[in-house]
Amino acid sequence: MQKCATESHTLSDQTQPNRPIFYLVLFLIPILLLGAIEGGLRAFGYGKTIPLFVDAQVDNTTAKKTGFLVPNPRIIERYFHDPILAPKVAPDTFLFTQDKPQNTLRFVVMGGSSAAGFPYGRFGSPTGMLKQQLKYFYPNKNIELISVAMASINSYALRDFVEEVAKINPDAVIIYAGHNEYLGVMGVGSNFASYGGHWANLAFLALRDFRLFQLMQNLVSSSPEKQTKLDEKNIGRTVMATVAKEKNIPLDSPLYKEGLAQFESNMRVVLGRLNAKNIPVFIGDLVSNEQHQNPFESVAESQGVELSAFANFKLAQDFFKQSNYAKAREHFIRARDLDLLRFRAPSAFNQIIEKLAEESGAIKVNVDARLRADSEYGIIGQQHMLEHLHPTARGYFVIALAYLQAMQQSDLLESPDQQLSDTLIEELWQQIPLNDVDHSFAAFKVAQLTSDYPFKRSQVPYSLPEPTNQYELLALERMSGGEWIEQQQTLLNVYQRNERTLDAAIVAGVLFDALKTNHQVANIASLLFTRADHLRLAHYYARQAITLDEDNISYRLSYAEILFKRGLKEQSRAQLEYVLQLDPDNVNARRYLSLIG
Repeated sequence: MQKCATESHTLSDQTQPNRPIFYLVLFLIPILLLGAIEGGLRAFGYGKTIPLFVDAQVDNTTAKKTGFLVPNPRIIERYFHDPILAPKVAPDTFLFTQDKPQNTLRFVVMGGSSAAGFPYGRFGSPTGMLKQQLKYFYPNKNIELISVAMASINSYALRDFVEEVAKINPDAVIIYAGHNEYLGVMGVGSNFASYGGHWANLAFLALRDFRLFQLMQNLVSSSPEKQTKLDEKNIGRTVMATVAKEKNIPLDSPLYKEGLAQFESNMRVVLGRLNAKNIPVFIGDLVSNEQHQNPFESVAESQGVELSAFANFKLAQDFFKQSNYAKAREHFIRARDLDLLRFRAPSAFNQIIEKLAEESGAIKVNVDARLRADSEYGIIGQQHMLEHLHPTARGYFVIALAYLQAMQQSDLLESPDQQLSDTLIEELWQQIPLNDVDHSFAAFKVAQLTSDYPFKRSQVPYSLPEPTNQYELLALERMSGGEWIEQQQTLLNVYQRNERTLDAAIVAGVLFDALKTNHQVANIASLLFTRADHLRLAHYYARQAITLDEDNISYRLSYAEILFKRGLKEQSRAQLEYVLQLDPDNVNARRYLSLIG
């Protein structure tokens, strides 16, 4: 009997499945099924992947032949299952080579609308201003600046972009971000692509490119009719007017703390990933209009200065009238921090930036201190801010100076041959890459922005004014979609006819920055800067011209002249000797060599 029982038990064991393998198969079946569905959707072309950088076109030739990339103008669509729901924003066009050239420094700028330069655009942004300053100090260096900054995005987008930014091998990343944490895309108080909290947003970023996830999104999303109605409802409204969902977010409320937490979490990841790849980071603290921007929303003044933004703002104005500027500044800042409608980052964000920079080894850029030093009484107002937080041309110029100085004090750039004295700063200010049309365009954009909520309680229909001069006419044409390059060419001719040589040189320089393979434009910029006696920028553009057209004798002679005027005689001699190799009988080269001695 015992033997039979043992045999029976053994037989029973042999008929049982191998349990680990059984559970493994049960686990793998749904994964394989989901993988098959995902593969099938991709095979049939369903869904989309939107990369941060895409092939560019140069002279109607695709970048696959030229090797050039640009930031993707459709990148904002990453965060919306239907493009109709996305705000109409995009990064500016920065042309760069997929493979970074040798002996080239590449810097990438990240952030929101202030980093992107609203309302001036690329050339009035911190990127454009910094680029011009770097040309002045380092005309012999090859330095690229690429910006992926744009309006409406916040630290979620920076976290999402960081790996793709790292792949283009930047020598440093420049960050100015934090104002959009509450009301930007996926912000805690935003109408734009908020997926239900921090972890839900992170899950979305992780799943976004899976076609099966996109299919599920489309199946559960609103009908096209509802989406169209939503879009039609917001026609003519500014992004600021359509973005605010949680209009009131009191200081230290749960939603307020969520905004701080998401910023700290996301930026810790961004800085950590760049640090792990040994990419230096320059991260600036944040500035906004304190003196000349009333709080948008506030509790009643009767609740006192501990709670009321309005009460603090009025108290700050009173202190200012009494010339007690330290107290005025204190209460202006408190009024901003208590503003319930959080379009401006509160002071706590700068504390987070300082802490994260110290933890990660990033270099904190003292934007706030630099702007206050350039402000009357150390209070930031309309000299540097157009409205609530977008800088004026002077504001962007000073922000760029703060980053320039931080970079020069690091190991990234050698010490400059000139120190930033007040005289030098004003010389750099005269060379900023903006013109009369840019200033008029910016004024129209700000007027359009401030005609709607939250600057007005209800929308005030905005219509473009009648032009009063040729520059406003060109700006109005740009507002209506006019061709930018054609406008710059027109403006170049206008400035030359009016004998505004420096202004013409700046326009030619901007044109070359946009058409960076065009050696003729670089040469024109060089000649105009020489005529305007701004020899450092003339040097920069002359070098660009001969880099693109090495054997052009006229370019070499112009470059030799500029070097000679700058006191760089041996470099000038080398250029002239190169000309004589190309043309041994060149009379001008021999005459210039005799002058050098």
